[in-house]
Amino acid sequence: MKLALVGGTCVGKTSVMKRLAEISSIVTRSCGGEVMRIAQTLGVDPENLRESDHRNIDDATIAFCIQNEQSFIVDGRYLHYVLAGKIENISIIELVAKDEIRLKRSAARSRNNGAAGVAVIEISDSRDIKFCADMYAEIIPSKPHLVIDTSNYSIEEVGNQIIAYFLKFNPPFSS
Repeated sequence: MKLALVGGTCVGKTSVMKRLAEISSIVTRSCGGEVMRIAQTLGVDPENLRESDHRNIDDATIAFCIQNEQSFIVDGRYLHYVLAGKIENISIIELVAKDEIRLKRSAARSRNNGAAGVAVIEISDSRDIKFCADMYAEIIPSKPHLVIDTSNYSIEEVGNQIIAYFLKFNPPFSS
């Protein structure tokens, strides 16, 4: 299985990736996790990473996919740009969720009453648009093979939908 989970903040990318990894032992890479790790190492806010830092994360993600050519799961907001035309036979699954659900997830993540969540989601979405325009203007993104609205599903249910997709189109589901 070669899988890239893409989507905005608080749609469930990392949670679903972790669940799939638990049941399959497939190696994973979280681009958002890498952004956080590098920002922490540099002592900066993740939003203040340099373009070169993001390019290095992109290059390392491509290298990870090549190194683990048979089976891997990667998650990230921009992988449909990063991996476009670079990794063969990869399934790109876009996760989406209704804004009110994303707000609840953001509030739960930040342990606040939700007031800051609205701003976090709106700011994140607008930054994503600008970031893509700045970083990937010359790239035509890969289209997702499947789009799953995670709003009304548990992590397990979303994972099961992805497994069903792989069993139908890319058997077998295994590491």
